[in-house]
Amino acid sequence: MIILRSRDSKEAQRKVDELMKIIRWADDYRMFKVADTKYVEASVQRICSSHLVAKWKRVKKDVTDMNEALTKSPLRRLIAIATIMRLVAMTSIMGFVMLFIVVALLKVALGLSYSAVVALVLICLVIVPNSYLYLDRYVRFRIREYHASLESRFLPRMRKVKEFAQDVIFHMNDVIREYDLNPDKCKFRLRHCDYEGVICVKKSRFSGLFVVKPLVK
Repeated sequence: MIILRSRDSKEAQRKVDELMKIIRWADDYRMFKVADTKYVEASVQRICSSHLVAKWKRVKKDVTDMNEALTKSPLRRLIAIATIMRLVAMTSIMGFVMLFIVVALLKVALGLSYSAVVALVLICLVIVPNSYLYLDRYVRFRIREYHASLESRFLPRMRKVKEFAQDVIFHMNDVIREYDLNPDKCKFRLRHCDYEGVICVKKSRFSGLFVVKPLVK
């Protein structure tokens, strides 16, 4: 009997893990994160009740329309630019270190004056980084601006996506309660913390994500 109960608890924990994944996907959709809905649909049909399956089928159309609004928008170009700029920023750190080595070698090899060395350093350490920062701020502003326009346009649909995520949270909590699982072992990350049935444990300063756990009474 104990072995059977342990096996049921492990299966329930696996189900909760998959439900948390569905909740994260639905929460990401509220931030207009483009994602293939087939993975969500497969998980929902495999482990969720008929009520949630029916609700997902209604929400899927909204999610698809939201994804299409992103793929057909100028936001794709902005995101591509931001990605390239991020790579530039990462490689520039090593580049600046190499710069001093190269400048020192050039000064010795070419007999450059100190003014020429200072000019090279200023170009690489002041002009280039500041240009990157300005472009980065501009691109991020345009992305936020476009997101805001999409939010106002898709607000009713986003509410339905949130309602779906909320129903999955309630279902997850029912499973945790039924099998007496430990909520502390069911922590996961969300982009929003405006759901019932979960409590915020902490917020990441770097990513802005909320670490939450089920609130089971």
